[in-house]
Amino acid sequence: VNACSAADLTVVAAAVLAVERRGKRLLYRTAASFVSSRLGINPIESLTPEDLHLTEPSSSKLGGLIVVGSYVPKTTTQVNALIEGAKGRLLQVELSVEELVGEEVEG
Repeated sequence: VNACSAADLTVVAAAVLAVERRGKRLLYRTAASFVSSRLGINPIESLTPEDLHLTEPSSSKLGGLIVVGSYVPKTTTQVNALIEGAKGRLLQVELSVEELVGEEVEG
């Protein structure tokens, strides 16, 4: 399916659910956006530095961990916006999977 919008995925998800209710078993190879449509999860706006209280003067007393394991352009854009909006209040640590496992990883 080449979906042009979230509405397209909602239509496909509804059709898939109807077929599954009739006893068909399906195997999916999809992007994350289909999973959200299939499960009926409504999209939410990206988190902002304000959502994480990074713009407050006392934010240096707060702690947290953000783990990102995706190389999707949207994720990269979101993480970069968060880092920029935090104005130096986030410690960024990037780990190489290849270095962690000690071998080249096929992708």
